[in-house]
Amino acid sequence: MARLKARSLRLSSFQLTFQLQRLSEFRAARDRTWSLTLPVPQGSTRALLSILRDRLELGLQKEPLVAPVVSIRAECLETAPGNGAQSNFFHRQVEESEAWDGLVARLVDRLGADQVWMAEEHDTHRPENSWRRVLPNCLPRPAEVSDPAKAVGPMGHPRRPLRLLPDPKPLHREGKIFKSENLGREEAWEIQRIDGPEKISGDWWSASPYSRQYFRITTSVGSLLWVFQTQSGWFLQGYFD
Repeated sequence: MARLKARSLRLSSFQLTFQLQRLSEFRAARDRTWSLTLPVPQGSTRALLSILRDRLELGLQKEPLVAPVVSIRAECLETAPGNGAQSNFFHRQVEESEAWDGLVARLVDRLGADQVWMAEEHDTHRPENSWRRVLPNCLPRPAEVSDPAKAVGPMGHPRRPLRLLPDPKPLHREGKIFKSENLGREEAWEIQRIDGPEKISGDWWSASPYSRQYFRITTSVGSLLWVFQTQSGWFLQGYFD
């Protein structure tokens, strides 16, 4: 890993081989080999050892070694361009980035590549399409907000909720009560306060244009909903935390 770092490279794929002691003069034990392709190239020895420890524990539990190990061979199979910058004395950005890459790689190794992702902003005004799944390959940094008033709505709440539903959920309004069906069970919220409207429209050039009026609904139990109204009715878009 030190040699790769000196060349501004990161490890993408490698192979580890355990040569086992002969069982007898006439019988040799089969060498054990692990080939690992890392979902995120690694530049940290500590992160690599954590990934390797998890993989070896799983493999050795299923198939224990039949003889003592007499030698270990590690071979680099593939590399990727790395960060050639030196560590900053006043900031731990490089160390934090390597720690993040190591965490992502361990999660992918345990859960699978299709189960580990991050939400990335997508340039569209339609809220349910404003993000997409991506595999993180660097430490995320909070977006800079030049005008705090644009990021915070009434009563100090953010203008956009952190939890968005994959698809807006239809709501039925009866006076001060919103009702919705969830997995065969009826949910109900009593309206305590309504803030809005905020008008959002777009895609007029496509086959599915939209025009919505969004409201922040404070319920009697203190929860905060993000709902919108169209000509076809009310819909739940997300929850403020």
